[in-house]
Amino acid sequence: MLRDGIVASKEKRQQYYGIITAETERLTRLVNNVLELSRLERKDRPLNMTVGDVAPLIEEVVGILGPHAEQEGFLIQVNLDSNLPSVRYDRDALLQVLFNLVDNAIKYSRGAPQKEITISCRREKDGLLLSVADRGPGVPPRHMKAIFQPFYRAENELTRSSKGTGIGLALVRGLVDRMGGSIHCENAETGGFVASISLRSASA
Repeated sequence: MLRDGIVASKEKRQQYYGIITAETERLTRLVNNVLELSRLERKDRPLNMTVGDVAPLIEEVVGILGPHAEQEGFLIQVNLDSNLPSVRYDRDALLQVLFNLVDNAIKYSRGAPQKEITISCRREKDGLLLSVADRGPGVPPRHMKAIFQPFYRAENELTRSSKGTGIGLALVRGLVDRMGGSIHCENAETGGFVASISLRSASA
């Protein structure tokens, strides 16, 4: 319709362009996830480790995913402690980790009464703790141990309401492990799902 000039309204054209862009970016991330997971499983994923501040990278993630989140009715909040330590990480790997965690938060909390995602970062003894939290239904406790398995989906195949491949968290854990960090997921007492990543400081 856009190609043939059938859509006369400028507002409608912009809306359709936005949908096309968002879906293209989503498919790009999906393909990248599949390729990255394959490389991790083959132990063929080199890292370019650096030492630095993660705050600019978090701002970059929000800048890229913010319009998509807003289109879905979500607000992304960022809470960063002051004087965060420099930590060791691979820039591309950490970007992909955060893309997946925020994308999951949007995907699985669409029905939440409060559509809010919080990215927080605070100092820890040996580095920092980076968390992504949503206000969705969380994960049933019986499924919590299995969520890092590739292609695992907690929802029933016939009744699931969200699209996805089930490789996001498997990839996240693989990349975090390769960076020498660790990841822990839990249901928040106040509701929602929280994924927390520990990254070690340069001096640890």
